[in-house]
Amino acid sequence: MNFSLENGKIRVIIITVKKKYILLLILLLCLCVLTADVKNQNIRQSLDNIYAPGSQRLVVSLGNFTYADDQMGSEFSKYLEDCISEIVTQCPQYQLFAKHKLEEILETQALNLSDLFEEPSETIIGQLKGVNAILSGRFYSQGSDVKVFIELIDIVKGTYFGKTSFLFPGDEIAQAVLVRPDNYDDAVAVVDKVKEIDKASPGDLTISAWPNRGEGGVYYNGENLVIHFKANRDCYIKIYHIDVHGKMTLIFPNTYHHNNFIHKHRVYSIPESYYGFAFQLGSPYGTEFIKVVASPSQFEEIEAAFEDLGDVAFEKIYQSLTTTQKNEGVAEEMFSYTIIEKP
Repeated sequence: MNFSLENGKIRVIIITVKKKYILLLILLLCLCVLTADVKNQNIRQSLDNIYAPGSQRLVVSLGNFTYADDQMGSEFSKYLEDCISEIVTQCPQYQLFAKHKLEEILETQALNLSDLFEEPSETIIGQLKGVNAILSGRFYSQGSDVKVFIELIDIVKGTYFGKTSFLFPGDEIAQAVLVRPDNYDDAVAVVDKVKEIDKASPGDLTISAWPNRGEGGVYYNGENLVIHFKANRDCYIKIYHIDVHGKMTLIFPNTYHHNNFIHKHRVYSIPESYYGFAFQLGSPYGTEFIKVVASPSQFEEIEAAFEDLGDVAFEKIYQSLTTTQKNEGVAEEMFSYTIIEKP
C-alpha cells in the first residue's frame, strides 16, 4: 500500500480501503446466507413444482420419510420433517395440518397411513377434519449429500398430485444427525435373513400389521409403541419383537394376555388400554422389527414370552408349525420402526 504524506491524503486512502473491506465482508455474508439457504430453496421449489402456487389451498399433513427402499426411519427422518414443515407454512398454496394431530386421529380409528391411499370411505375422510393430502417420501445418501424424493397424495381420490425430488446439501444437515438408522447394516441383515427362510405353502389367509405411527415410524425414547393388525379370516396369532441386535422374543401372547384368537376383518390393537402393560421404547437406539404370524389353527408350540429365543429363532418359528398348518398356509407380516434419542 502506497501512502502519501500530503495533507489529507492518508485519511482518504485509509477510508477507501475500509470501504472496500466492508463491501467484501457484506458480499461474504450474503454468500454465506445464500449457501446456508440452499436446502430451503430446494424444498420450496419442490413444493411449488408438486402443487403450483395460485392453486386452491390444500390442507396437507406430513407422512413418514424413510431411508432408501427399506422403509426404515432415522434421525434424519425427523430432521427432514421439521425442515419441510417450516417451508410448507410459508407456501400460500398449502395449509399445514400438524402431524401429531393426524397420528391421534389414525390412532383413535386404528388406521394405517396406507388406509388413506386405498379409496378411504367417506366416514374416514370426515374423521380427518378436512385434510386433503399427505406429503411423504424417501431419501438416499448421495456422496456427502442426501437425495430426497417426495410425493403428494390426494387422500380423497387416492391419486398423486405429483412427485419430485431435491438435493439436501450435506453441510446443511445439523451436526450429529444420522442419515441412516444407527444399526442399519444389522437391520438389513434381519430383513435378508427373513427372506431366506422357507415359508409355508401359501393359502388364502392374509394378515396386515402396522405401528401406531405407520411403517417406518420414528419414536423418541420413552414413547409407547402400539401394534395394530387385522386378518381376512378367523385365526390365531403370535407376535415377535426383533431388537436392534437381531435378537427375537415372543411378546404376544404373554402372561398378561393369553388369548391369541382373532376374528376376521376386525382391527386389533396390542396393547389395549386395559391390558395392564405397555411397549415403552428406549435405548439402544436404531431400527427394530415386529413380526406377526397368523395360523388358521392354534399353534402347537407357543414360546415363553419376553425371553430371548436365540440366534436360530427365525427357523424355530417355522419348524414349530404342524404339518396341517403348513398345508393350510400361515400368513405373516413384518414392519419396522426406529427409536432415536430425545433431543
